[in-house]
Amino acid sequence: MFKLILISVLLISSSYINADELSKDAVRTKAAKDITDYLDKSVNPCDNFFKFACGNWKNFNNPPKGQLDATGFSKLNHNIQTELKEMLEQNDAIYNADVELKVKQFYKSCLNTDVIKSKGFEPIKKFVQTLGDFPIINKEWDETKFDYVDVEEKLKSYGFDGVIGLKVLNDKDKLYIGEISLPFNKEGYSNPQVIDQYINRIVEFLKLTFGIENEEAGKIANEIVEFEKQLSVIVADEETKADQSKYFVHTTVEELNKKYPKVQWEKFLTQSIGTPIELSKPIVEFNPNYIKSVMELIEKASKKTVANFMIWHGIGEFVSITVPPLGGDKDDIWKYCIAKTKEFYPKSIAVMYSKKYYDNEVQKDVEEIFNDIKKSVRTQLEKLEWIDDVTKKLAFERLDAAKIEIVGYPKGVDVPVASDFGTIVSNPDEYYENVLNKLKYNIGKFRSKVVSGESIEDYIKDPASLVARYVVEENTLKISLGFLNPPFYTKTLPRNMKFAQLGAILVHELLHGFDALGQTIPVSNVPAPWWSQASTNTFNEKSKCFAEQYTKNGGTSSLNDNVADNGGLKYSFETYKNWAESIKESNKDLFTEETFPGIDYTNTQLFFLTHAQTWCHYSKMTADSNDLLYPSEYRINLPMTNLDSFSKEFQCPEGSPMNPKDKCVLW
Repeated sequence: MFKLILISVLLISSSYINADELSKDAVRTKAAKDITDYLDKSVNPCDNFFKFACGNWKNFNNPPKGQLDATGFSKLNHNIQTELKEMLEQNDAIYNADVELKVKQFYKSCLNTDVIKSKGFEPIKKFVQTLGDFPIINKEWDETKFDYVDVEEKLKSYGFDGVIGLKVLNDKDKLYIGEISLPFNKEGYSNPQVIDQYINRIVEFLKLTFGIENEEAGKIANEIVEFEKQLSVIVADEETKADQSKYFVHTTVEELNKKYPKVQWEKFLTQSIGTPIELSKPIVEFNPNYIKSVMELIEKASKKTVANFMIWHGIGEFVSITVPPLGGDKDDIWKYCIAKTKEFYPKSIAVMYSKKYYDNEVQKDVEEIFNDIKKSVRTQLEKLEWIDDVTKKLAFERLDAAKIEIVGYPKGVDVPVASDFGTIVSNPDEYYENVLNKLKYNIGKFRSKVVSGESIEDYIKDPASLVARYVVEENTLKISLGFLNPPFYTKTLPRNMKFAQLGAILVHELLHGFDALGQTIPVSNVPAPWWSQASTNTFNEKSKCFAEQYTKNGGTSSLNDNVADNGGLKYSFETYKNWAESIKESNKDLFTEETFPGIDYTNTQLFFLTHAQTWCHYSKMTADSNDLLYPSEYRINLPMTNLDSFSKEFQCPEGSPMNPKDKCVLW
C-alpha cells in the first residue's frame, strides 16, 4: 500500500510545553490539568463520550487567526514549522557548516521579498524564452515549425508537463506516462462563476506580463480554457483512480508504438529523458484512455491553441514553485519558504532536523510499545474463530515479520547529502535562479538514474512532518520523527496515555496489512489473494455492519480506516491491560504512576479519556461564527460504542447511547 496515510492526530493540549524542558513531575501535572480542564462533567459519558471528554476543549484551544479549525494536529504542525524556522535562522552549524550555509541561503533568498518584487515579471519572461517561440510572445509565430514533442522536452527539463505526464515512482526501472494535472476537475470547468474568474486572471496576466491587448488576451484565454475543459473530460475521476488494476496498465515502449502509432514515442521519451530509450523499456500508463483521447484532441485543435495551452500550463507550474505569497503576512512568507526549502533540499533538512531533535530513548520506547502491540495483536487474532487456520498462519507470518521505522537519521551518523547540491551555489539575492538551477539539477539526477536503472529515491524521508504510514509491500510501519513530539507522544507520561494515543495509531496501521487492500499483497511466496474465500466472505460481511453504522451516524473516511479505528482502539486497550496486569504486583511504584493524584479515574478509564481527547476537534462554520461543528465526534464515539470494555469501564447500561445492544465487531 503506497498510499500515503496522513493521520490528523488531534492531541490533548494546544499549549503543551516541550517535555524535554520540564521535569517528569511537571509534565504529569500539566497532563493531569489538561485532562480535567477539557472535561464537561455536565454530560453523562454514557450519553456522548465525545462531549464529555472534549466539551471544554474549545475554551482552551481557539482556532488560529484566520482559520476555521482548531486541532491538536494544526498546533503541533505549527510547532514543528517554528522549530524549522529557528533551525534555519540560527548562526551555529548543526553538523556541516558548508552544507547548511547553502540551505540557509536558499531559505534567505525566498524570504527576500523586496528583491523578488523588484524583478517583476522578468523571470517569467526569461523562463518562457527558454521554451522557444510562442504565439503569445510573437505575432509572426510560424505554426509550421511547432512540434509539441519539442515543447514537452523543454518543459520536462524543468520537471514540468505539457500535454503528456511523465513520472517515476518507486519502480526503479519503470516510467509512468499518462494524464496531467489541471487547475479544476470537470465539475469545476462547468461552473460559470469559477471559469469567468479564471479567464479574467489569465487575461490580466497576459496583459501585464506580455503587453497583449485586452481583446486578444481574452481570445487567447478563452481558447486555453476551452482546451483545458476538453482535457478535464478525459482525466480520470476519483472512482476510476481507486481501481488501480484499470488505472495502471503495464506495457513497454514497443507496445506503445503499436497502440498509439501517431505518437513518436522514441522521440518523445528520448528527448524527455535526454538519452536514447530502448523499445523494451517498461512503461506504466496511468489512465490508459488518456493518451488516445489527448492525441485526438491535439489533432482537432489548432496548433496555436495547443502551443498557448502548453506555455500557459508551464507558466502555471513555474509560478507555483517560484512566487511566494507576496500579498500575505509574514507568517505566510516564512511558512511558504520553509516548505520550499524542504521540497528542494529534503536530505539536508532531514539530517539537520534529525541531528537536532533525535532522541535514542524515544526510539527504544516506541520500539518497545510496537513489540508489545505485535504480541497482543497476535494473541487477539488467535481468538478469532471466523479466520481459518491457513489464513491465520499467513497473517501471523506478516505480523511477526512487521517492522517499525522512525523516519529520521540518528545522531552521530553522517548521512551524505551531496546529492542535494552537486555543484549548485545558492545566492541569497536570487531566489528565481536558485529554484531554476535546482530544478535543472534534479532533472539531471532523474535522467541519469532512469537510464542506469539505479534505484530512484522513493519517498522523501521527511522527519519534520506528521506522517504515519504502513507500507504493506515492505511490511514496515513508518513514522516521522515529528510525529513523536509532545503533545502526541511524551516519553515521561504513563503507559496508559502512550497506548491510548500512539498505540492506537500503531495498531490501526498494522491492521491495514490484513484488510481489503492488505489481502491483495502477497505474503512470503503465497500469491494474492492469500485469504481463503470463506474467511474473505466473512470479513466482507462483518465490514458491512461498519459501513451501515458509519453512514447512519454521519461518519466519513474509508471503510478500511473506520474498521482499523475500531481495531486500533480495541487491541491497544488489550495491550495496555496486559502490560498493566504484568507490573501491577511486581512493580507497584510504576503502576501507581498510571493514575494522577486528585483525578478520580482509574488507570483504564484514563486510557479512554486520553484516547478521546487525542481526537478533540472543532470547526467554526464561518470565520465570524461562534457556531461549532464536531467532525471528529463519530471517530471517538463509534469505536467506543462497539467495545464492551469501554461500557464496562464507565458502567454504561445496555441500551444507552454509548452501549447499544447491536454492535459492530470484526477484529
